[in-house]
Amino acid sequence: MTLLAGPGCAERAAWPVTADGAGPVRFGMTPAEAAGAARTPVPTFPDASCDYWDPDSAPPGLSFMIENGRVVRVDIDSAGVSTLHGLQVGSPVSAVRKAFGNALRDEPHKYEWEAGWRYLTVVAPDSSRGLIFEVDSQVVLTFRAGLWPPVGYVEHCS
Repeated sequence: MTLLAGPGCAERAAWPVTADGAGPVRFGMTPAEAAGAARTPVPTFPDASCDYWDPDSAPPGLSFMIENGRVVRVDIDSAGVSTLHGLQVGSPVSAVRKAFGNALRDEPHKYEWEAGWRYLTVVAPDSSRGLIFEVDSQVVLTFRAGLWPPVGYVEHCS
């Protein structure tokens, strides 16, 4: 995991992403519960059905999707936030394949398949949660984790 500089760097760096949540925030929490866990002010949302929240205490590049009053997904779009396997934006595709092996589902990217981009998906044993790595032919470009079906939304809030 990449260390972050500045005040609160230890707290901000300790936000591992799993199929259950990121850092202290768990999927299924209300925004108030998530804000309490993240020790940050309770967010308000212009769109009550689906919106995004970037907690002040979270590392840069980490955003939670809030859908119908619950945290349902986390999106990671920059290096510095990793899974428990140490995978992050910029990790080699080979490292994702090695970490998850046969549990990994490999599918063409919805928009960039001709460029060789892929979705590498891992579904939790109970099938209610998962992780999706968006990759080009060499590295992880972004990744997300959360509850199904929101974790599978390509266009974010759908």
